[in-house]
Amino acid sequence: MRDWRDHIVRAGEPQPFRQAFRESYPCTRAELETRTYSNRFAGHVLRHRQAYALFKERAWAATFLDNVGENGSARRDFPDAALTAVFPYSSLNVARSVHGNVLCSSDRVFFHRTADRARIPVPLPAGTGRRSPSASWQRPH
Repeated sequence: MRDWRDHIVRAGEPQPFRQAFRESYPCTRAELETRTYSNRFAGHVLRHRQAYALFKERAWAATFLDNVGENGSARRDFPDAALTAVFPYSSLNVARSVHGNVLCSSDRVFFHRTADRARIPVPLPAGTGRRSPSASWQRPH
């Protein structure tokens, strides 16, 4: 994707669609070391109702947290890769905000094979490195 965007800029071509200049998230050194999860979005305090609405808007299945002490997750299937992304979160043990919004804390993101009921995290492919901004989890053969 990055190479394609660079080509568009060098050639002075108009952007064919907005997605050409979206943020990209190449694997970090920590992600390459853990190989099965990312802490990139972990530990953020979120307003759960707002996060839940955004997940739904972006086609993620998400658990609605209504009480302090509950755990949930957002999940999204990627059928072409036969993978499911999982983004767990937990409500915080604090009082609700003035607007009745439960606060939650995000956890690590991981992928598992969609057909795997045990939800065992899928590691990055061997040889994935920082020079490969398109590093991703691969489809099973």
